[in-house]
Amino acid sequence: MQRMLQLYSGPGHWNDMDMLQVGNGGMTFTENRSHFSLWAMMFSPLMAGNDLRKMTDSTKNIFTNKAVITLNQDALGKQAEKIIDEGKFQIFRKEPGNGEMALCFFNRSDLRVTKKIDWQKLNISNGKNLLTCGQANNN
Repeated sequence: MQRMLQLYSGPGHWNDMDMLQVGNGGMTFTENRSHFSLWAMMFSPLMAGNDLRKMTDSTKNIFTNKAVITLNQDALGKQAEKIIDEGKFQIFRKEPGNGEMALCFFNRSDLRVTKKIDWQKLNISNGKNLLTCGQANNN
């Protein structure tokens, strides 16, 4: 998935991960939220592919999450980089260029996963100005 394509992402050009499936049925709320968050991290266009006339409130809340949209629309325009890949558990990092950092903890399994993260190994000294995908407030 978009591996090594971050070199080609920036203002005026982006790597399109295809149509968002959020709100089309067949996915749980968590899966929909994760799908949208990953598209935002990848600086992929956020074009709704669902029937807007039948959109639920929970789907609307996903599509209108200002923090996630802002992450997708940053001026630097670089897509996230996968920094940890343990098969079904992955971590993506995106640095929007404003001194902040966003991390996406992506669990592809159907099971709840608990992980201990070595922040120093990831060269992250503290959690200041850190946004984790799927957990941002909808403000």
